[in-house]
Amino acid sequence: MLGGAPVVRGQRGASCILPHPHPIALRLAHRPQPDGKRIATVQPRAHGPISRSTGKFTAPSDTPGRWRVSVSGGEMFSMNAEAIVVASTSSTPVTGFGVLESGGEGRPGGTVARAVSREQIRMTEPVGVIGLGLLGTALAERLLAGGFPVVGFDLAPGRREALVQLGGTAAASAAGVAVQCRRVLLSLLTSAQSTSVVGEIEGVLAPGALVVDTTTGSPAEMEGLGARLALREVAYLDATVAGNSAEVRRSDVLVLAGGSAEAFAAGGDLFACFARCAYHLGPCGAGARMKLVFNLALGLHRAVLGEALVFAEKLGIAQETALAILKEGAAASRAMETKGEKMLRREFSPQARLHQHRKDVELIVDLAEELGARVPLSELHLRLLRELEAAGWGDLDNSVIVRAFEQGS
Repeated sequence: MLGGAPVVRGQRGASCILPHPHPIALRLAHRPQPDGKRIATVQPRAHGPISRSTGKFTAPSDTPGRWRVSVSGGEMFSMNAEAIVVASTSSTPVTGFGVLESGGEGRPGGTVARAVSREQIRMTEPVGVIGLGLLGTALAERLLAGGFPVVGFDLAPGRREALVQLGGTAAASAAGVAVQCRRVLLSLLTSAQSTSVVGEIEGVLAPGALVVDTTTGSPAEMEGLGARLALREVAYLDATVAGNSAEVRRSDVLVLAGGSAEAFAAGGDLFACFARCAYHLGPCGAGARMKLVFNLALGLHRAVLGEALVFAEKLGIAQETALAILKEGAAASRAMETKGEKMLRREFSPQARLHQHRKDVELIVDLAEELGARVPLSELHLRLLRELEAAGWGDLDNSVIVRAFEQGS
């Protein structure tokens, strides 16, 4: 257990914090009743072993006993393990959020859900987001949807305005975010940019603050940032996001984190807003290392898909037919689900930009050379990415890799 949160142990010491750490925010959905009262159904914010089912908060099948639910201004009910339902004593909607509390050392039968006001839980504290590009904006959206006030900054005025339109607050500088927030997410292009931003904010971060760096960058640089902030009693996680902005909006990404177990637990409720699962992989730098492994495989999956679709067309097979068959057999990959249709339609509105992945593959190739690892496929992949970027495709979605296999691209 990390910080009281449910943990699943993986191989080689990795651990996975399920997307409902304690406390968990639970929405209360209201349905008017004929007698004028309302029924409030408690709903979780994220999928997991405790999952959303027909709009109700469904307990795990192995949960014994009954649930107790209390609502300010409402009635207390004992329900079975299928759902928590709260009836208000008046026609006024029940306000607040539910909190899942662990009892009996986290055993399922020792769990109590109660509704509390926003002021009673940590969600009153604003969360900072520095870097409001594709990923940063998606993270801000999910945090706002999860009930967290968000204070953000980006050098581009239009991105700051977009955050305000979403319901967040724009700060005038990175330091302006850090002075208001004890937990700050960085979502930048490179670890060099992270280093620059840390230089701007470290003087105003309070002892005990947490910096969650979602940037895909150099493991060594991110390890250094952790050591640097530790001197100020500020915790640092390199919590890279395995997935793109569209997947963040569906809460269908992984968090690959390096840092202390305490820092990882402290960020658990944030991860629950946007991640399917968050893995604690070890000390600072460990998350960044795993992200490069992840991106090596993912990028090659996309490139292989692009090559296969163009090859199928040369053989007189419709690309739509080829994609459908590939999905059904042993050649299937998740890249086919997430990028296949974009390749078919040649619709390259960005979920993650090609030039960002080119940067990641450069990191992979450089680190491989340093370590004496052979990565010939990544070296070829990097050449193709550079050619496409030189041709003007760099700001488009990384599915544009399909163009590398077309004549005259």
